[in-house]
Amino acid sequence: MDWQTLTCVPNLSFKQALDQVLFVTRAVDVVPAFTGVRFRFDGDRLTLVATDGFRLSCRVLPVDPPVEPALSAVIAAGGLKLLRRQLASIRGRHTVEIKADPAGKRFLFTVGQAVVVADTIPAEYPEWRKLFPDKPAATAVVKRETLLALLRTANRHFVGLEIDAGALRISVFENLQEKYAVQVAVQGVGTARAVFDPSFLRQALRAVQRGQVLLVAPSSAVMPWLIMPADGGDFWHLVMSMKWEVS
Repeated sequence: MDWQTLTCVPNLSFKQALDQVLFVTRAVDVVPAFTGVRFRFDGDRLTLVATDGFRLSCRVLPVDPPVEPALSAVIAAGGLKLLRRQLASIRGRHTVEIKADPAGKRFLFTVGQAVVVADTIPAEYPEWRKLFPDKPAATAVVKRETLLALLRTANRHFVGLEIDAGALRISVFENLQEKYAVQVAVQGVGTARAVFDPSFLRQALRAVQRGQVLLVAPSSAVMPWLIMPADGGDFWHLVMSMKWEVS
């Protein structure tokens, strides 16, 4: 088969990017796009997006040489998980070469002696950019490890996050009753609150991989919250909340 060479990406940043998006994909779903990761090659940027309908992860990383014209494809998660395992077994810094077949149905990833072929999914990807909050109701900057430590005891319960200016209140609920709550000081503005699946929050915080995270609450209760590194950067995670109907 004649493969078209697209570009190259450093192995360490590529593995990190796969770690940050693959955890929200589904093995089986009535929406085929949810079982893969959307790759968007556009110039010197590669954008990876994955969603399961409740969460969405997005990572942008540089590539060289630039890809022109732009190219998009949804690549099956199964092949990408195999690629991630191969990347995890490689020591040191290397370059991953990315190629595509002329029909755009398969992608070939080569790093060192490892070669992985991943199929694409013929599916339309949801319009995900509209989900980002453009007029947030509240924001808060908090230490990632602090929030993770508070969430470790909430394994089988819902968790409420409430931003109120300079404070973040974390509440753990059981049978719609507040079991206990902890409040920490944060850099924040505005007021907002919502209830979450704690496992969703833990996975998102681990994916951030930075010391401090920024929580952005939307102005609409039907829109997701945004979790991202406090210093900006190249990773964004959206997570749907539940309505605060607890006492």
